[in-house]
Amino acid sequence: RLPLAPRTPGAARRVVTLLLRLTLTGLALAWVASMVDLRLAGQALARTPAWAVLVPAALLVANSGLHAWRLRVLMRAAGVDAPWRGIWGALLRASAMGLVLPTGGAEVAKAGLLGRLSGVPEAAVAAVLVARVLELVPWTLLLLWGLAWGLWAHDPLVAGAATFFALAFSAVVVASALLARRDPGAGPGPARSPW
Repeated sequence: RLPLAPRTPGAARRVVTLLLRLTLTGLALAWVASMVDLRLAGQALARTPAWAVLVPAALLVANSGLHAWRLRVLMRAAGVDAPWRGIWGALLRASAMGLVLPTGGAEVAKAGLLGRLSGVPEAAVAAVLVARVLELVPWTLLLLWGLAWGLWAHDPLVAGAATFFALAFSAVVVASALLARRDPGAGPGPARSPW
């Protein structure tokens, strides 16, 4: 019988990390379960029609697939060719992790998983940030709609809040576009792409 190969420090670290993750996830789920009457929750789920669960789940999976395609385009622009299925799987796992992580934890998990998948963490973080900046455009339109609604309803608080956020988001979008066109290291000649 051949002797077992000794565990490397890296393998031992991965085992400890996995056990730590499982323990923390179990504790988080136990804490959530302690705050909920599981019997009443089960009764509520039993009365819920199947389509009310399946349709949102399907939309979430489909939306994650579109988001994965967008991130793949951004990462390819940065010179990293990650597989679409791998990115999609990373997004779904990050969404699952976000259920037990604090606010924003899903985004951190997404960047980490994409960095591990691509082998280039910088490109993964940049792609996630750019994707978030691009999402400011529809959010700005939504806030402008809120501004118009607040003015129409003669509610100065709603109008003021919508105006502030719309202007702030618009400023971020414009500043991001201007900074993306700059290349401090560029010398004479045609401008190089920041990606």
